[in-house]
Amino acid sequence: MIVTIEGKLISKKPPALTIQTAHGLGYRLLAPMSTFYQLPECGEKIGLHVYFHVREDAQLLYGFISEVERELFSELVSLNGVGPKLALAILSSLSPYQLADMIQGEHVDALLKIPGVGKKTASRLLLELKDKIKRWDFLSLDCQQATEKNNQIKNNDGLTSQNNPKVEAEDALISLGYKNNEAKRMISRVFKNDLAVEDLIKLALQSMVAKV
Repeated sequence: MIVTIEGKLISKKPPALTIQTAHGLGYRLLAPMSTFYQLPECGEKIGLHVYFHVREDAQLLYGFISEVERELFSELVSLNGVGPKLALAILSSLSPYQLADMIQGEHVDALLKIPGVGKKTASRLLLELKDKIKRWDFLSLDCQQATEKNNQIKNNDGLTSQNNPKVEAEDALISLGYKNNEAKRMISRVFKNDLAVEDLIKLALQSMVAKV
């Protein structure tokens, strides 16, 4: 089973990124925006924690900047009705600790802001996760341990792109499950010409959570 991967970052376009290992193999991974915010520039080395997801028609790799996020992703996809796409959307919208606080405080409205989370899914998350949270030892792990391991990472680095940052940010939100018109509205509210793609996405997602 693949649990970690190290190599050169070849490309990054949320929610997908490609890492080339020392053996020359390139691996495509899907990752939450929380990981994209901390990626280095393309061409630099990176190490990620990996969740290997196998289904009948595909074998997919999911990458995470911290072990905490990988463990939480594993918990989420183990729940009835929660698939990898929804788990990525949750981790892109909330940190593990924010999610834990919302579950413990039964903040249903906050969960409903996440694309793909309806009332039934929100209620299921609250019901199934409330008792599990008490056993989440991984929440005591340092979320920055992976960042410290990768000396090349700069938290303030942006996603360099020759394309339109606004369009790329909208596409990233759509890939997370937001509808086309909703994604456009979210990015338009926070758009500034000097903001990088991941900054636009981060502000858009934060604005949704803040509206609870």
